[in-house]
Amino acid sequence: MKDQQMEELIRVTQQFHGLRRYLNFCEGLPPSEFFMLATIKRFLCRKKREGQKVLGIAVSELALELEITNPAASKMLRSVEDKGYIMRLPDPSDRRVTYITLSEAGEAILEQAKTHMDEVSSRLMARMGKEDTEELTRLLNKLFLLMEQELKEAKKGSV
Repeated sequence: MKDQQMEELIRVTQQFHGLRRYLNFCEGLPPSEFFMLATIKRFLCRKKREGQKVLGIAVSELALELEITNPAASKMLRSVEDKGYIMRLPDPSDRRVTYITLSEAGEAILEQAKTHMDEVSSRLMARMGKEDTEELTRLLNKLFLLMEQELKEAKKGSV
């Protein structure tokens, strides 16, 4: 029975992974670029909440946040820069460092994507119903905490 449950959980997880091909937050904005812009926004908001005044995010910091290489981050940045969604700002005290920030168009496309996702989420929750939505949220939170704990314990054991 345990093997069947595990197979079913893996199957369902893979189905969700397969939904990626339908992700379209905004016309002409691939999911990878959307997530990059959202990561830049989250980083800047976090720094602001912490009371830090920053010009933007360095490419190396962005690559770390996205868990990709610096060259991969640079390639994606060129694409979103060509679309006018980011600006590069030189560090006034170190000309070797360039910071990335969102342009007005970048802010607007993120807002458009958020509106779209909010609408989709509202429709899904309405179709699921309040009780099922709350139960799913509770179970996903529980799964996350258990997985986080398991991974931390595994990491301690491998050190």
